[in-house]
Amino acid sequence: MSEQKLAEVKANRYRFFFDADAGTLTITNQRLHFEADGFGNIHREPEDILLADIVSVTPFNVSLIVPNGIKIRTRAGKEYQYAINKRQPVIDLITSLLPT
Repeated sequence: MSEQKLAEVKANRYRFFFDADAGTLTITNQRLHFEADGFGNIHREPEDILLADIVSVTPFNVSLIVPNGIKIRTRAGKEYQYAINKRQPVIDLITSLLPT
């Protein structure tokens, strides 16, 4: 099956508590792809997460109080965190694409 882009949203990728990179999170029928914007971001390398590797997608509060974070965990135990406006539709889309 060929890869199809399903959604593209502006997101901040969090690596540590206050270490965030602004960019775009693209959701396809095969993976999540984060691409940092070129301005002011320390970590510019892209990031890919295969849908087949994802075990959970859960909401969290950025900086403990802002309710716009999503946390993605993989089978390998790696955790990815993104801040996205209107996170619930993004969580629902990713969850609907996960293998059962």
